[in-house]
Amino acid sequence: EVERASIKSASLKLLSGRFLEGSDGPDGAAPSTSTERLSATMEVADLRMRPLPKSLPIEAAQATIRLENSTLEVIVPEADIIASETNKFPVKDGRFTVVDVSHEAPIAELALKSQAPLSALIDTLNHSQLHLAGQGPLPIDGIDGKVDGEIKISMPLVSGATVIKAEGKARLTDLKGRSKAHNVNLQGGTIDLNVSDIGVIAKGDLIINGVVTKLQMHRILDAPPEMQPPIRISATLDNSDRTQLGLDVNHLVQGEVPVEVTIAAKPDAPSTIHVRADLTNAELLFVDMAWRKAPGRIASLECDVDLSDPTKTQLQNFRVVGDTIALDGWLTMDDKREMSEFSFPNFSVNVVSRLQVTGKINAQRVWKIAVKGSTFDAKDLFRSLLALGNTTETKIKALHPAAGVDLTAEIDTVLGHSDVSLRSYKTKISERGDQLVAIEAQGTLDGGKTFSVQLKPNGPRMLTAESDDAGQAFKLIGFYPNLQGGRLKLEVDLEGRGAAEKSGVLWVDNFRVLGDPIVSEVYSSVGGGGTEDAGRKRKVEREVFEFQRLKAPFSVGHGQFVLDDSYVRGPLLGASIRGKVDYNRRSINLGGTYVPLQGINSALCEIPLVGPIVSGFDCQGVFGITYAIQGSMSQPQVLVNPLSMFTPGILRAIMEMTNPNPQVQAPREPQRVRASGADAAPTVDGWSSETKPSKKKKSDAKK
Repeated sequence: EVERASIKSASLKLLSGRFLEGSDGPDGAAPSTSTERLSATMEVADLRMRPLPKSLPIEAAQATIRLENSTLEVIVPEADIIASETNKFPVKDGRFTVVDVSHEAPIAELALKSQAPLSALIDTLNHSQLHLAGQGPLPIDGIDGKVDGEIKISMPLVSGATVIKAEGKARLTDLKGRSKAHNVNLQGGTIDLNVSDIGVIAKGDLIINGVVTKLQMHRILDAPPEMQPPIRISATLDNSDRTQLGLDVNHLVQGEVPVEVTIAAKPDAPSTIHVRADLTNAELLFVDMAWRKAPGRIASLECDVDLSDPTKTQLQNFRVVGDTIALDGWLTMDDKREMSEFSFPNFSVNVVSRLQVTGKINAQRVWKIAVKGSTFDAKDLFRSLLALGNTTETKIKALHPAAGVDLTAEIDTVLGHSDVSLRSYKTKISERGDQLVAIEAQGTLDGGKTFSVQLKPNGPRMLTAESDDAGQAFKLIGFYPNLQGGRLKLEVDLEGRGAAEKSGVLWVDNFRVLGDPIVSEVYSSVGGGGTEDAGRKRKVEREVFEFQRLKAPFSVGHGQFVLDDSYVRGPLLGASIRGKVDYNRRSINLGGTYVPLQGINSALCEIPLVGPIVSGFDCQGVFGITYAIQGSMSQPQVLVNPLSMFTPGILRAIMEMTNPNPQVQAPREPQRVRASGADAAPTVDGWSSETKPSKKKKSDAKK
């Protein structure tokens, strides 16, 4: 349909002649017939036409119209497709062809090329009724760039007709766009489009917030929005990629994670966004629970993203499933993509744990978290509390951490080590920044004795733990399984002093030690007759030792555990102990004095003047043997010095084989590498003149 045109020139030719038709002449020659053919050409200006049914109008400053018998051809070197009164889409090398205009339903073909802004193409497709990219608007509003491509469309020139054939290709470049509501910035990309009878297929790369992603999109011709395949955006995100995307989750996830986002249109509703991530090669960290999924263990994440509220993002049907983890619930992120609320009715880690966890952050940015459940496997948590190696390792922190956490928990059964459980466990924990400020926890050990932990708020950060069954408490946390019974009290100063990160004192009264090989070897070394026998391997019998009291002042820091003037006393055996265990170096250096028959041996302690001289100021006893436990933690060596038995108690300390004042030491800074050649500093006694220690430092080193 030509709506307007100005004819600049026209020519009409009627061609006649004899043309061969068929091959059945009497002498073998083809018979001839006389026909006439029409050839007409018009040069027009200011052309406005609708080449196809329901198509948008095309305007051209110049055009050529040709008619050869029943074949019509319209050629427009340059033209504009009129999408609206304000938007035009420029095209070039346009060609409109109808092979047989005399047919009842002639087939027309429209061929176009274009180099134009992408926004003009999107607006044109959204206004067109030919549905070349499917029905409904394209879900890429706000995106701009450049398009360079060509297309051919074929359809009958009858009322109600649809496109029967389409083919073409195009490339989209310099893509850009920004969504302030969702903090998404499209910074570039290249997309290749292929048009065929099955629709439009788009594939290419996009740069979103500095992260390279891949796009796959298939739009079916003449299909409604709800029938269109979803748009797929995929990427493999590492730690820096997640930070650039504004996802503050690296304190929970470490490593590369393949992610796929699918966007599916819905009738009369916002599009559905689904996210799936493969966590198999990533490390998952729940530091506060001491839970970790190592890379290589199968795990995946899925959720639906709801963006209907511009002030927040809801992740619904949030599921994490793996070999040792199963989470199911939902969470909400605020406009800064920081988590603000969550609820996991099903929260399971370590296979056997069954918990319900909910949380919400308040206006002061303090998390209020509630935990309830039937079972929690706390063996890894207890193990982390006792792990002293590498304590200086930097903890991965959130980019925008909360101000604190207030947690309440009620768990029916807490599973510990050595098949010991804590029943009816209740706790309240408060943390501000990275520091514990309040703890109130209590439960019942197997056997009916209580175990409680307390850290009073608004005062010195002194943590206290107490139990009427020290043996069960030690077994629960995996500390020392050879102890039975006893009354336990532990005080820990969380502030630390000097290089020590924590310090405290452990008391245990009225307990037994069953089958400890080190205690048995020290005890049996007394009757062995000397250091030669002490070094031999002996068959250690399973023995029981009774004790009235153990006192162990200690300090912890930099992967070191230090005992300072500790002692254990009983009627049959007593000992003092001090020294250091270095978990980073996996070495042990402990020692002290073994006192046989402690009850009788220390009877003189109360005698004024004489008691301290013969028994020592710490009242070890009249007779005592110094010993040491040294070497690697896997195979420590027990050494005894029988000659110390004849040394008065006041002088026995000089016979001990360990450092009399062990302390936690901070790691030394790496020494500077000495230069060589002409630039090297002169050396004196093997030291560089720049690094040679002063005399004071040498004396300190000797000390």
